[in-house]
Amino acid sequence: MRSLDEVLDERLRERVVSGLNKLDEDRFKSLVIAVLENLGLEVNAAVISEDTVRIEARGKDGPYLVTASQRKEKISINSLRKLREKADFVERLPVIVSTHEMSEEAKFFADENDIAYADLSKLIDLLSKFGMEDRVLSDVDRHILEEEGGRYLPSRGRYDSLIKTAENDMKEGRYGESLNKLEKAIELKPNQDSVWRMKARALQAKGDLEGAIVSCRWASQLDSSNPSNWYLLALLLHENGDFEEELVAYDSTLRLNPRMAYALINKGATLFELGRLDESLKTFDRLVQLFPRDPMGYNNRALVRKAMGQHQKALADLDKALSIDPDNMDALQNRASIFTDRGEEEEAIQAWRDTLALDRSKPRIWMELGRVQMDAGLFEDAARSFAVAASLDPDLEDASDHRDKALEAAGIIEGGETGEDTICRRYMDASLLLEAMGDLEASLSEVDKCLELEPSNPQALLRRSHILMETGNFEEALASVGDSGRRSASTESLLDLEALMHRMGRLAESSGILELVKDSPEALRRKCIVLLEQRDSRRAMECAKRLGEGELEESISAIALIGEGKAEYALLNLDRLLKIYPRSPWLMSAQGVATRMKGDLDRAESIFREAVEIEPGYSDAWNNLGCTLYLKGENEDAEKCFRQSLLTKQMPLYLTNLGFCQLALEDIEGARESFISALRMEQTPEAINGMGIVSERNKELVRAIEFYEVALQRAPGFSDARMNKERVAKLLEE
Repeated sequence: MRSLDEVLDERLRERVVSGLNKLDEDRFKSLVIAVLENLGLEVNAAVISEDTVRIEARGKDGPYLVTASQRKEKISINSLRKLREKADFVERLPVIVSTHEMSEEAKFFADENDIAYADLSKLIDLLSKFGMEDRVLSDVDRHILEEEGGRYLPSRGRYDSLIKTAENDMKEGRYGESLNKLEKAIELKPNQDSVWRMKARALQAKGDLEGAIVSCRWASQLDSSNPSNWYLLALLLHENGDFEEELVAYDSTLRLNPRMAYALINKGATLFELGRLDESLKTFDRLVQLFPRDPMGYNNRALVRKAMGQHQKALADLDKALSIDPDNMDALQNRASIFTDRGEEEEAIQAWRDTLALDRSKPRIWMELGRVQMDAGLFEDAARSFAVAASLDPDLEDASDHRDKALEAAGIIEGGETGEDTICRRYMDASLLLEAMGDLEASLSEVDKCLELEPSNPQALLRRSHILMETGNFEEALASVGDSGRRSASTESLLDLEALMHRMGRLAESSGILELVKDSPEALRRKCIVLLEQRDSRRAMECAKRLGEGELEESISAIALIGEGKAEYALLNLDRLLKIYPRSPWLMSAQGVATRMKGDLDRAESIFREAVEIEPGYSDAWNNLGCTLYLKGENEDAEKCFRQSLLTKQMPLYLTNLGFCQLALEDIEGARESFISALRMEQTPEAINGMGIVSERNKELVRAIEFYEVALQRAPGFSDARMNKERVAKLLEE
């Protein structure tokens, strides 16, 4: 006869199975994502297609391609083979999740081909392990109430209820209550290793480390074949300082699961702490061998090699880690540290800057950079670095002193200077230096310190306005201009602010400023240009008519004709105008665009080159020249032109064009940075489509589809995005 616990467990399982099959697509996708996150994976993208959820995720073992299905048919070997092929193509680890049981043949094929799987039984175990049955059962219970009109919901097993409430208590920090429920669960199932392991975690959280170790040892005795028991025991022993026993526990873990990455990492780290460098190196060698695409193994092995004095090998490991993950902060810092220790100042400075390019918020890194710059005699640069560190952490010891010493060494201040005037000047100097380093928030903070001492300082108020404009705080910037001594900003000041906004590619804010000074002829000219850049040809032509005759005014009318697709009429108009203004770069650039539209790329290139020769700072002409060279397949020269255009004006269009040129040059990371920079200014469908292509090139196919879908939401008629989406979706379904 079966016990009551067994009957209740069977009923709970039946209800979970029923609930899984009744979940709609979105709830099923959310459930699978939650399971993956509980397993320690970071989900990057997820889409639903043909009753299948496709997910891209990243874990410690590398990137994953996860396929999850509620289809009624069982998982076939053919479907597993296709998944393995797709995963190999996108260089990801394959995982399959199904709400049906797998055949023994399918399981054998999956194991032989390194395909991780969770069929119905494993999925239910995972839901139970993470206390997620409620997410499934809530739907079943709702159907019972709504469809059957029942007044009572089905009950679940007492053991499971105790485990669930104990887990909730732990999450809420009620460790004593959690332990009481776990003791009752142990009375019901004293030979269940998982409840003893859970008790160990509760005791650890409560601060009873010895008790936690005793509970975990008992879990290991109950099921010595479970690597999770040995792994937790190793963690507890490390926390207790029992390092030799910890290593024995890790060895037991790895005998049962030789591919448990964290066990290898922690074992190697403990051996390193004990000074057993040869053994630590062998452990990380094994980690790298098992997981050649995981940067953590190379990074940790580099630390061991550094300690052994093998600096070149350590740098090679770090370079390998960064080739896999260019944004790996640990590898970047360790690389910079090695150059610093070797006294290679130039390389160290560049390495610390590479680190800060990823995260500028860490004061300690700024301090390290400043110290190397001081050693190299770059005193002003060092002052900037120390100033940033001091602004990020005012309590950081010696940061301000180091900054002052660097400023003194650079001759910017004299030692022993005091007084409010001098202090305010030092704040302003620090603000300038911080802005030069790209830290506008810290730069603004230094200006505000000056204004606390001298609230009416005009230079500080104007500088504050400038920084606020740079950070996009338009209204506050205008208020600061007013604070500098005027009830309202003068026309000249507003036009200066508009020029800055326009240079930053913020056309909407630029138009807003021009509305404030719309009676000014200069403002009207600028408004015409902004309308052209916003591709509003009709209004641009109306605006040009209000300006009357003149080189710029007539060129605006001609460019507007081009915008309406009337290249022939535009060329006739431009030929006439160029006889009146023979060396006008604006007219020549427009002529080049119309000529390119007619298909004469060589002639267009010649015109654009002449235009930039006359006016080297004319960004539109450089951009147009780049587009022409790109169409001719001369991508390297095109990239140079796009970069030249960005030197004088930051525009989303220029950045997007640069990104597509970089894609043609196979500079995928560079293209990604260009598209992201463009999107920071304006969420254009072209730049979003570019991000989709970058994801596709990086074999992140699910994320690529997400980008293409967003591009189509913004521009439903965007044929490139539609074709890209259909192509990738077909590739995923094959």
